[in-house]
Amino acid sequence: MSEIESYLVPYDLLFLLIAFTLLRFENQRWIRAIARGKVGTSPIVPLFVNVTGLLALLVLFGFYAVIIWKAGIVVALATIIANTLATIIFGFLISIVVGDSFFVWLLATLALWPTGWFLVGSTYENYLG
Repeated sequence: MSEIESYLVPYDLLFLLIAFTLLRFENQRWIRAIARGKVGTSPIVPLFVNVTGLLALLVLFGFYAVIIWKAGIVVALATIIANTLATIIFGFLISIVVGDSFFVWLLATLALWPTGWFLVGSTYENYLG
């Protein structure tokens, strides 16, 4: 195990976390668009988008709480830094290539649900199981 690997969560879990955070980023962009008035007449869609964003945030906080509890603050901080850097880089690239796209926001919001379940399951398997 290299020096860097000892300060991070397992790579499969880190990859899943980065994917989850990127999807959450796109969901958040949709929430901001809804707040600016870019929404249809149905009240169900904004409710679904907002609830998905809230649950995704709770999953993320729960993930970091488990990492702090089981792996320590140093691993949690290194994971937060790696995740933040990857999200900034990939999120910037996605924003440039795709821009504001309802289709991307929809796919990301729907994909948050299974990705969140995989993240919870993988966290349980790696740290609580």
